[in-house]
Amino acid sequence: MEAAHKQVVAGGINASEVFHGSPFSPAGRISGPNPELQSYRSYISFDDPDGNAWIVQEVTRRLPGRIDPETTTFASATS
Repeated sequence: MEAAHKQVVAGGINASEVFHGSPFSPAGRISGPNPELQSYRSYISFDDPDGNAWIVQEVTRRLPGRIDPETTTFASATS
């Protein structure tokens, strides 16, 4: 997630720091990635030029049933 944050910021986007806790309530956000490095628990947020809020969620391992391996293919980017 921290590498994705660096890439987003390098692209000129004013993104939040990496955080965990509540993705929707700024008061419930805790600085830094999820300490247990659990999938679905770390985020960054930013606003697009039209004022829409975006939240990027780290997914390192999909939960069971989230994809159909018979019809879905994907690859991970390498650093």
